[in-house]
Amino acid sequence: MDLHLKTSNAAVKDYLELFVNRRAYTLQSMRPHPETRRHYYFRPKENGSRRPAALTERIIREHCKGRSRSGSTPSIPAPSAANG
Repeated sequence: MDLHLKTSNAAVKDYLELFVNRRAYTLQSMRPHPETRRHYYFRPKENGSRRPAALTERIIREHCKGRSRSGSTPSIPAPSAANG
């Protein structure tokens, strides 16, 4: 029995749209910290760079399939003059 979610392209794109202004994300470490045995979250970097990596469809799909644990926070749009 396959317990992993089937993630459609539409679902991944919808999720990505929720975070359109917020491409920052965190990943949970694959190995526990040697002293605390906790799995901490970290900001991944682009390959060969010190810049943070951006959230992508591949990362969302891996998270939905249960292959990784990631976290992101949607940005709240700034209120416009029309709606206060």
